Amino acid sequence: MKAFDLEDPFTLVGVGLDEDPDDEALTDMAWAVVEEYVRLGWTGDQIVRLFHSRFFQMAHQILHVKGEAFVRELGAAADRMRADVQEQLRGVG
Repeated sequence: MKAFDLEDPFTLVGVGLDEDPDDEALTDMAWAVVEEYVRLGWTGDQIVRLFHSRFFQMAHQILHVKGEAFVRELGAAADRMRADVQEQLRGVG
């Protein structure tokens, strides 16, 4: 395991925004979260639970601003993405 280094450029750093993101920015951020976790193999239900977790502050804020229906649609879209990729992979082999 790599030793901790104060000069490590990969250290996570939280940043604040000068103003709240608008609706379009929140939607873009939500899709970025979905795409990232779909690529990691998460299901739609797992992604919906992520948005409900206070640990994932940005996703949790999106839930509060955009609403439950929006987040549920993200979960359904995640499952469709996974199914499309799995179908494409079956066709390759």
